[in-house]
Amino acid sequence: MNIPLIARLIITSAMLAPATTPAHADGKTAIPADLKERVEADGWSQQWHDELYDHEDAAVGAALRQMLRAKRDAAALESGLVAHEWGAMQHHVGTSTSEFDLIGEDQSDLPSFVKVWADQPMLRPQVIRKPVLYFYTKQQRKVSVTVRFPEGVLTQWYPDVGFFLPQRDDRVWPKDQKPPTPRNGTLSWREVELNPGTDKSKFAEVDKDHPWWHIARDTDAVPVRVVNRDGRGAQKPEEVERFLFYRGSGNYKPMVLPTRNEPGKDLSVTVPFSQIDLQGVFLVRVNDSGATIAHAPVLRAEATMALGGPGHTKPTTQAAETAKAQLIESLEAAGLFPKEAAGLVKIWGDDMFTTPGERLLYLMPSNEVERVLPLDIQPAPNQAVRTLIAWVELSTPEAEKQVMDLVKKLGSEDEKIRSAADKELRRLDRFAESILQRLAGSTTNQVVKQRIEQILTALEQERRQGKAPKTRNNP
Repeated sequence: MNIPLIARLIITSAMLAPATTPAHADGKTAIPADLKERVEADGWSQQWHDELYDHEDAAVGAALRQMLRAKRDAAALESGLVAHEWGAMQHHVGTSTSEFDLIGEDQSDLPSFVKVWADQPMLRPQVIRKPVLYFYTKQQRKVSVTVRFPEGVLTQWYPDVGFFLPQRDDRVWPKDQKPPTPRNGTLSWREVELNPGTDKSKFAEVDKDHPWWHIARDTDAVPVRVVNRDGRGAQKPEEVERFLFYRGSGNYKPMVLPTRNEPGKDLSVTVPFSQIDLQGVFLVRVNDSGATIAHAPVLRAEATMALGGPGHTKPTTQAAETAKAQLIESLEAAGLFPKEAAGLVKIWGDDMFTTPGERLLYLMPSNEVERVLPLDIQPAPNQAVRTLIAWVELSTPEAEKQVMDLVKKLGSEDEKIRSAADKELRRLDRFAESILQRLAGSTTNQVVKQRIEQILTALEQERRQGKAPKTRNNP
């Protein structure tokens, strides 16, 4: 079967039937003996795996894909040292796909022990959402890990690092002067002990209702033990965790953005490269009518996928469960182990597929991940998989109009109308904050400008504090 035909079939399937749950091997699917033998003899093949999405028997294709991934994973675990990372790069665009300049970084979901680069949350176009780095090894060993973000700053991490850049600038700048935008973020864990026998009871205590930390711990990865020293060389208390965690914000521009002919309509995505395929691509629209989700396990170079019309809309819960299963398989196909993929989707699946709005999701190619977030592990692992999701959020015309209408009411002569609009604006999401930032700089109505600035200050305080500890755990 030639590649162009596969591409056409995959894309057509995504457009005409965007919510097809991938079948999983249940031990009951009858797999032809010759295909089983081929899996055993040839082992993992990304090309064959992708071709199997279009197998004439969907259940057989799914079972074979699962067999291939299992064989690949078993070989990786036998190879020695394995490093797996997952996370997301979130980017926000307006209705005309113009960038939103200022998106608030949320610090409210951090356990108290996480190190925070600055109390002041960063306002940048992109946010790196909780990459976590896991290690797998059968024998005790030590590694050093350094991650860099040339286009931004890494703002939170745990366990503590031995070295970080840039150093914090705690100067108070005059209102008429803008401090320099920090760049070239660097974190370095200089000595990370990997020991399968590490006592997990040494993990830092996390509130049982924490929204994601416990889920991220639920893998078979080897615990990491980090011991740092202070400026005088004295040893600090050890920190033990299941993974290395960091987060940040900056000015990375995604490789791919969605397009449309008219605001709010005809949402599509095209791979703008001649030799790069995209894995795990989703176009999502969620509103009061339900969810419309288009999915392509593989979107070939220069191919286009469009979001279906109202006839493809399904109840949100149903569509979301289908999409979550599809995303799990895409993550496993990219190299994540099943527990890692399941954990990521458990943490983010609802945000991706049930939150009202429109978004594009795809797995960033590995060379792009390495370009944006260079990672150095020494000694080098036998296998390294870095699976970051490009997460492009689109503000809808309805959302922008809602903000504009509320801002107009801030200038009303009726105090009740002004107060109601003020209260409603404070409830809106981070898109509203970005729109308000733009309006604060453009409005000539000083009363409206003052009220917008008051709302922005309140939103900033809420985002900074939220559920986070009142005393920051600065390194």
